[in-house]
Amino acid sequence: MSTAIAEPRQRPPVSKTLATLLATAVVYAPFVVMAVDATLSESSSLVRSMVWRLLPFAPGLVHTHLMFQLTGIDGRSEMVDMTVAPVSTVCTIAVLAWVVRQHRLLGYACLVAALASFSISAWVLLEMLRT
Repeated sequence: MSTAIAEPRQRPPVSKTLATLLATAVVYAPFVVMAVDATLSESSSLVRSMVWRLLPFAPGLVHTHLMFQLTGIDGRSEMVDMTVAPVSTVCTIAVLAWVVRQHRLLGYACLVAALASFSISAWVLLEMLRT
């Protein structure tokens, strides 16, 4: 007679590919929507072109700018912003994907919070470009 205790049923983990795709979509989707909206509704051709030029860097750009402002780091150049912003974006995507894989419910909650945060960032970036 076996006295083995039944293991609780575990859901299969989210694949690395799916977790990375979800995280990337959550990070970049607000900026793509903002870029399409700016292309269709902005009268300034400079804003329309800058939105698409900044798209690869955009998710990390506002957060990086805010981080530099809060820490009081002065004297940074545009080159520093354009270097730190993509690194920040990649790290954000990696952390979100890891959380989704490790803690499914917490991961989905983090995806929703990140979507809200990056939606606000997309709006702030568009307003910065308009001024």
